[in-house]
Amino acid sequence: VLARLGGLTPAARALAQQASVVPHQIERSLLEELHGPGAVAIDGSLDECLERGVLIGDRESLRFRHELARVCIEQSLPPERGRALHAQAFAALSRRADAAALLARRVHHAEQAGLVDAVVELAPRAAREAAAASAHRDAAALYGLALRHAKRPAPQALADILEARAIECALIQALEDAAAAREQALELHRASGDRRAQ
Repeated sequence: VLARLGGLTPAARALAQQASVVPHQIERSLLEELHGPGAVAIDGSLDECLERGVLIGDRESLRFRHELARVCIEQSLPPERGRALHAQAFAALSRRADAAALLARRVHHAEQAGLVDAVVELAPRAAREAAAASAHRDAAALYGLALRHAKRPAPQALADILEARAIECALIQALEDAAAAREQALELHRASGDRRAQ
């Protein structure tokens, strides 16, 4: 995969690297926005990526031949470049009119870019959406992500996230994680003196 990438011109290689930070597939419109101005420049680079078999796709979206190829290219990026590309993707998705419907994608890019405040803000919302869609494994992971990145959340907000994570973990039979989240929430309720919650 990296040998094929190395055979591209620098502009086409940069385009493939930009596409690699978006899991599964990337909309052409998003790739064009991330690549910056110059339709002719992106068309030439994109044609080269398609002709060399680095990317495949249709008029709406593009993807790598295999998800492992995408991951290989993404992992080959220097850390700073990877974070910068994820930050660009996060900003572009956040500007979209349908940004509210893209919460999970935005959380992914925010985490990879090291945008902790955005992760803490968006991950619980994305988790609630996932839970409502019966995607309980995703919901549990997103609540866990919010907990890992939360620095000094308000005790009640933290307890709410812990209780929600406990429910999602129980639904996917991650019973030890569910019990641990409940116990942490219980300690917070004891500390605040909220006997009803206890």
